[in-house]
Amino acid sequence: METPRSPNSVASPLDRPSGHQQQQNQQGNGNNVLFPWKLHEMLRTCVSEGKENIVSWLPDGDAFKVHNVPEFVGNILPSFFKQTKYKSFQRQLNLWGFERLTSGPDKGAYYHKQFLRDDPSLCRHLTRQRARK
Repeated sequence: METPRSPNSVASPLDRPSGHQQQQNQQGNGNNVLFPWKLHEMLRTCVSEGKENIVSWLPDGDAFKVHNVPEFVGNILPSFFKQTKYKSFQRQLNLWGFERLTSGPDKGAYYHKQFLRDDPSLCRHLTRQRARK
């Protein structure tokens, strides 16, 4: 029979990851993986699953673009993020400092100097800005 824990009891190491493990797993508050890491994983998964017609890295690997918003919202977004609306996803990109390219052949793509296809570890340098009230 399990002994109930008192509110002041200390969780065992098996109950939750240590601070070091959390940092290694790119986790923020609680067990939530931070947005940039999820975004990187989403793009990697889309490549491996052949969904680059929906969302993909640009050829240089320094920006990404959503090519098919309805397919992205219906099939990709709910698998990786809590957001269910494209506008909410865009808001997160803005809060994390991503810039939308507004001209040229890559118009509509999102760029951040610390978000590169070949170096996911750079995500640790991204910080979320506080939302305005």
